[in-house]
Amino acid sequence: LYPHQFSIGLGLASLLMQFTGLKGVTVSFYGPSGSGKSLAQLMQQSLWGDPEKLHFQSKFTANSLFSRFGLYGNLPMTVDEATQMTDKDVGDYLYWVSQGRDKARLTRSAEERAPKEWALFSTLSTNRPISGKLLSMGNETDAQLARLLELKVDPSPLFAEGTGVGRKLHRLFTQNYGFAGREFVERLMEIGEQGIRAMLANAFDEFYEKYGKRFTGVERFWEVALVTVALALELAYEWGIIDFSPEDAINWALSQLDEMRETVADNQRDDFDLLAEYVNEHLNTIVLVYHEKGK
Repeated sequence: LYPHQFSIGLGLASLLMQFTGLKGVTVSFYGPSGSGKSLAQLMQQSLWGDPEKLHFQSKFTANSLFSRFGLYGNLPMTVDEATQMTDKDVGDYLYWVSQGRDKARLTRSAEERAPKEWALFSTLSTNRPISGKLLSMGNETDAQLARLLELKVDPSPLFAEGTGVGRKLHRLFTQNYGFAGREFVERLMEIGEQGIRAMLANAFDEFYEKYGKRFTGVERFWEVALVTVALALELAYEWGIIDFSPEDAINWALSQLDEMRETVADNQRDDFDLLAEYVNEHLNTIVLVYHEKGK
């Protein structure tokens, strides 16, 4: 259950986002029905409270979404069945998460209202890759794809054998919740802000030595997600909050990094691509004249 271990790491690492310089990163779990994507989200939210109440549905207005972001602050946000979101909504959502503050509003007396702010991880679940919805828009989507860490969740043999295991896990995490997150917060408070920043700086420096992966400047959102999750799981394991070491879950996510890079690379257009698009859009107004010398 590496996706589920990684999801728990996202729930803990969301507290560290405030110290990374970024305000939000979206992680998408995609895969066939029955692979446990929604369960992974419920497990993540069970760290903090009743997962079924903290879980957010994909049908929302912009104002309700900003309100929920502001309410959560540094706690993780999970959205179920993002497949139902329109292509434009997906692109807007990725930007909204990463900007970390509500749009400007005025009070009745025409004074600017203090915006809601956040710095957190957002996790989506979907049957098909979110990147496909972005690419179908036909616009420049490089910036949006850079804000999205997309991970494929294959069906676990535990779930393929029947519904018993999934039902037991669902019952476990919807009846027992809210303890691990509080203990994690207490430990972080003991370390303090300067200590947390020092640990994060050290984690970024040591990530390549431990896992053998480097990131470009464009991939800073992916790097922050993977490094902070690795650190959060390591701390939780060291403090006895979880009973599994993080290496397998991090390597599971890193194994999909090359595929994500290919998706971004395939979406980049050069001068010839732009010229071809222009010609194709204006075929009905183009006359081709062939000329051979001497005729």
